[in-house]
Amino acid sequence: MKYSLEQIDREIVRLKWEGAPSLPGAINYTGMPSGSRVQDEMINIVFQIKKFMDLKEHTKVQMEEIDLILEELKQEPGCENYGKVLKL
Repeated sequence: MKYSLEQIDREIVRLKWEGAPSLPGAINYTGMPSGSRVQDEMINIVFQIKKFMDLKEHTKVQMEEIDLILEELKQEPGCENYGKVLKL
């Protein structure tokens, strides 16, 4: 899961280099003409960045839950090394 976080970060950076603003929602869409190809592309990039940021937060929460379970597992008699092995 750590590698997936790194991949998510790479995708966010890649999308930002494609011309997206640094924060999702940083564009004011009111008053913009609709149907513009550039506008559609920017909205798509912002949407993708937002999805990746949400995925990153969800992955972090799952990793924390897994770490807690592995820590609890280490507390069981005879299972001291299971948490270390499973983390690898």
